[in-house]
Amino acid sequence: MILIGPRTFREVDVSLPTLGSDDVLVKTKIVGICGSDLLTYRGCFIKGYYWGVIMKILTRARALLTGHPDPLGDRSWLEILGHEVSGTIEDSGKNVSDFEYGERIALTPNISCHNCEACRTGYENLCIRDMEIGSSGIPGALAEYVKVPAENIVVIPSTLSHEAAAIADCVAVALHAVKLAEVKGDHKITILGAGTMGLLILQVLNALGLRKIAITDLNDYSLDVAKRLGAEYTFNASQGNVCEEVKRALGPIDRVFECVGGKAPTVNQALDLVGFHGRTIVIGNFTTPQKIKMLRFRKKESILLGCSRYTKSEFREAVKMLIESKINTDLIITHKFPIHRIREAFETALNKHRTKAIKVQIEFQ
Repeated sequence: MILIGPRTFREVDVSLPTLGSDDVLVKTKIVGICGSDLLTYRGCFIKGYYWGVIMKILTRARALLTGHPDPLGDRSWLEILGHEVSGTIEDSGKNVSDFEYGERIALTPNISCHNCEACRTGYENLCIRDMEIGSSGIPGALAEYVKVPAENIVVIPSTLSHEAAAIADCVAVALHAVKLAEVKGDHKITILGAGTMGLLILQVLNALGLRKIAITDLNDYSLDVAKRLGAEYTFNASQGNVCEEVKRALGPIDRVFECVGGKAPTVNQALDLVGFHGRTIVIGNFTTPQKIKMLRFRKKESILLGCSRYTKSEFREAVKMLIESKINTDLIITHKFPIHRIREAFETALNKHRTKAIKVQIEFQ
């Protein structure tokens, strides 16, 4: 399924990806719809068919000028979304010997160049080439088969469902965000947004023994799930002054996780909530510039940190948490659609206020 324009998919037949020596061909089973996929679907990012064609021309031109082959193969002109993936091993390159045909796997979509300063210093999640399966012109997993580097693959046991394995990417982001926050056992925490990411951060914090956690959202059904997953306090942000309510309940907050993004005023809410020398971790994807109340920020000597992806070791740690049942995905995965109902799946995820969707997944037979 290719995205040819805002809210428009087209089913096409394409050739199988050509494997490099260190690549693996994965037969797709489950693909989750991410918030960034929804932004692309709506046309908020410069994506789609025409952008893909431009990228293909530029890539081909670079290949001719440098003498290096096109690294994306013959499908790089297609905007194939999908990066929250589980599946099975179908084939592998000549240098790959760690996997067998049919093995069940989870995969991380983040592709590291291993050469830039970020990669060399251990920050592969900040790789300057910013490459990810399902974006950056690299074909994603909304297709029967997807090509990935072998180092991106983690084998999963039969006890872990494909549905849960496909959330490993999100769990790894949550884990990375919690590590950035440098939480301590007595910290008071607020999570802004009870979507997939907020609910996973809640569970990672619970796994570390933290209990003084408040979570906010606009939807009561999401807050009900948060309470069932261990949130001590839940607040509907559409009712009254939510920051004052949180502070009355908990006092000054040590750590805030911003998991909303879009056009929401949540960065300033976080700066209002957090106490002196507190930390705010921004995970949400914002579509508009944010005006920060700098005086409040400066006078508290607070720390504002961005959170971008995760490392491969954190991905393996996330898979381990899922295998050990430290993360409950049953309450988070609310909808599942077959691939031929892809537009219905995306609209369900997009209109969560009406559909009560949290994580929507697409299934390949």
